[in-house]
Amino acid sequence: MIIRLIDIVLIVLFGFITISDIDIKGALSLPSKKVKATQSSTKKPKVFVEVEIDENDTFYIRRLGQERVTATGIRKLEITLATLRSRIQQTEGSDIAVIIKPREMSPIQSTVDVLDLCSRHKIPKNIARRSMALF
Repeated sequence: MIIRLIDIVLIVLFGFITISDIDIKGALSLPSKKVKATQSSTKKPKVFVEVEIDENDTFYIRRLGQERVTATGIRKLEITLATLRSRIQQTEGSDIAVIIKPREMSPIQSTVDVLDLCSRHKIPKNIARRSMALF
């Protein structure tokens, strides 16, 4: 009895295999080792800049080891970041990366505005997870 059921299951299985569309749809081009070596050698080190967001649409910009600068409003922040970025590029030959630190009561729209600002200027960005743990 079981042998008959195994035969039926095998016939159904082979039927599905024959009618299924097994075809290679496209090939992925994988990067070679030479590409990885050239990319890693051309990358410049990033200078991390913290942008802390206050409740009153006030932004505190701080580079590690330096005092913080206050900017009120997203336009002022944009000007401050552009000035800081150009100064770092000229003096050190590096680019900046922004770490966004929203406070507990800061509006979410301010965080989104900073993310949009960094995207417009193609600045790498990330949100600090430790400050997000308060929510």
